[in-house]
Amino acid sequence: MDKKSKITDLTKENGRVIKEHRQKIQKINDMIDQLNQEKNNMTYPHWITEIIEPLGETIATELGTKFRVFGPFGLQNEVAIHFGKDFDTDTKSEYSIHLVPINIEEGKIAYKDYSKRTEKYPKGSIGEVNGWNYENIEITDDMTIKDLIDVIKNQE
Repeated sequence: MDKKSKITDLTKENGRVIKEHRQKIQKINDMIDQLNQEKNNMTYPHWITEIIEPLGETIATELGTKFRVFGPFGLQNEVAIHFGKDFDTDTKSEYSIHLVPINIEEGKIAYKDYSKRTEKYPKGSIGEVNGWNYENIEITDDMTIKDLIDVIKNQE
């Protein structure tokens, strides 16, 4: 600025810069508010609705049955999928399988192998009550629905 410039020229320009800066801050705050509202309205996925129920539906279709999910139970978050012809009139399952999450973000689950009981945890202990005396067999990437159905049919 030269010596003949008016002070108001300087203050008006700086005032404009301040106003633009405040408007930018307000715009960012409005965006933050909108994103926070979206975050608060989100429903979080649950491993039962995202993994177990679709798996149960696929297996039930292959078996020609209906399915029901029970659980989660215990410290392992164990769920049971029961398969039967008509749960409305008959609550007896033809087949069932018990599943536990291993790494749900990667879709990794395991089934409970009730055919072999270890005595690693004494009767009445937290481990025994939560089924830790039975091995969890990971469902691997190469395992097919048919393979899992064979496991289900052989458990009974």
